[in-house]
Amino acid sequence: MLFTLSEMDRILRKLLKLPDSGGKKETIIELMNTKQWRNYNHLVKSYLGNALHVLNQMTDTKMISFTLRRLQYSSVFLAAFPSLLRKYIKVALHFWGTGGDALPVVSFLFLRDLCVRLGSDCLDECFRGIYKAYQCSMPHHSSQEAYRKVYEWKFINCLELWTGAICTYSSEADFRPLAYPLTQIISGVARLVPTARYFPLRLRCVKMLNRISAATGTFIPVSMLLLDMLEMKELNRPPTGGVGKAVDLRTTLKASNPILKTRAFQEACVLSVVEELAEHLAQWSYSVAFFELSFIPAVRLRSFCKCTKVERFRKEMRHLIRKIEANDEFTNERRASVTFLPNDNAATSFLEDEKKMGTSPLSQYVTTLRQRAQQRNDSMMESSVLVGEKSAVFGKKLDQIPDSDEEDDIKNDDGATVFSSSWLPGGDSRANLPKEEEKKKKKKKKKKGMEQDEGVGDDEDVVEDLVLSSDEDEEDTAEEDGNEEQLGGSRQQNKKQKPKNLSNKNVRSHHHAKNNKSKKRKRAKLN
Repeated sequence: MLFTLSEMDRILRKLLKLPDSGGKKETIIELMNTKQWRNYNHLVKSYLGNALHVLNQMTDTKMISFTLRRLQYSSVFLAAFPSLLRKYIKVALHFWGTGGDALPVVSFLFLRDLCVRLGSDCLDECFRGIYKAYQCSMPHHSSQEAYRKVYEWKFINCLELWTGAICTYSSEADFRPLAYPLTQIISGVARLVPTARYFPLRLRCVKMLNRISAATGTFIPVSMLLLDMLEMKELNRPPTGGVGKAVDLRTTLKASNPILKTRAFQEACVLSVVEELAEHLAQWSYSVAFFELSFIPAVRLRSFCKCTKVERFRKEMRHLIRKIEANDEFTNERRASVTFLPNDNAATSFLEDEKKMGTSPLSQYVTTLRQRAQQRNDSMMESSVLVGEKSAVFGKKLDQIPDSDEEDDIKNDDGATVFSSSWLPGGDSRANLPKEEEKKKKKKKKKKGMEQDEGVGDDEDVVEDLVLSSDEDEEDTAEEDGNEEQLGGSRQQNKKQKPKNLSNKNVRSHHHAKNNKSKKRKRAKLN
């Protein structure tokens, strides 16, 4: 066996009059028409077939690695035997995904040599097989830490980066094959944790898939990812958490439990579902198969309209359904007159002129949705507003704020007094107060002065300010109508009788001493 594996390639090349090494697929195709090939092709087939049988029976990794290294020199002969070629690719992929020590590297080099020498005969099959073997060889953890590594900004930003690269260079031969595995990864991430808390992350994945589909012209079934969201209970019942603050789905991956129950979160999710589903359908609104493509989404949207208890969501979905039905009529009118079959190349040019002008109902509807989304995003960038009927009022008022060049004109305006220093925290509130408010403050000061003359402490002043009886109000008004000079004289007399810095504690001790003296006098009289 060692002699055969070591020397058979040199012997066969000498018999077939081939170079000592190397060779391409074209060389073997030319050789198959010669006399040498008719005489010795059975030796080539026997050698490759028995070597494959030996590979399937071996268990030692070193022996398998040695056999593959020797067979790599004769890999060009597999161009003449397609059935053996498929079997060798399958075995090499198995060793690459499950082997130990140096076997994965040797198997990968064997596959690489096949792709270099045979080209398109095995290139696509090797790419798909390597991707599947890599996916199967990856450890499938079920811990929270493993999920967290996927559902984090670092991983999502990597997907965004690759999406941008493929969309930019989709016409390049080296980048276009990467669209398929990237699409599979993004779809898996979107379905990894199918709960309402991760709706923002799912919508980001759908946006990436729509971008890849538009750039490559490849159909990607993203409608199921969006329609599954509508069937979850969080979007099918009235909110129990109130209105809530506006939710920017572009800056978050996971929503908290309190936010899930708010009207703001429901509206943001439903509007995003409508926008992304319309984007997806608009990409294929000029396809000859649009009626079949849009049938299931239309049925599920009608089912959502029947089940949802939120009227504004029902209205939004009915609008989208009408646009889908209008687009069905738009394509079916032209489809009734075509003569080509679905698999003909002429199907790609169906409604090509209309597509360039963007005249389909869904294309026009998507333009409106994009404008609405831009306005909503601008309002969230300008301020943090509440979602509701008048949610964008503050954002509109911000546009009316003048530039710094107009500050001199503003100072002379009567309305500028509203935004004076008294409006700001810590400003002097007395500077710009109206005269009536100043009079009210003076009256309050007089009341406090009267209460201080009667010996009431600071704590009692607070209580009396909060709860005033009708009698005290009458006394206050009578005192306010009196002469101010008499009030000033009585205050001076009270100041002489009481110390200036008499605290609540001293007042209480003073009253307590008086009560004790009165009790002693009563006892003395009784005795």
